[in-house]
Amino acid sequence: MVVINVGCGYREPNCCHQDVNAAKLFSEEAAAVYERATASLLKKNMLLYFAYADFEEGRLKYEKVHQIYSRFLDIMDIDPTLVSACKCSVASFIFIVTCLFSV
Repeated sequence: MVVINVGCGYREPNCCHQDVNAAKLFSEEAAAVYERATASLLKKNMLLYFAYADFEEGRLKYEKVHQIYSRFLDIMDIDPTLVSACKCSVASFIFIVTCLFSV
């Protein structure tokens, strides 16, 4: 076994790159599962939209987060009190992100 020092510590050759590629693959697969779920039978499940948005925020895909919340707010027959609460949350989120990244 050959052990070399690479940027992520002592590992076998190419091990770090395989880990990164596997993580990207799993992340894309998880995003696809969320996308399918919000487009089918669970398209009115508010908790699913929040989980999906949180997942994408963890991946630093803020434009996608905005699209997810907007898609949920566009659903016609959801509880309007929840929609108004979500709109306030989305507006607050956009304001905070704008403040953080405008520096």
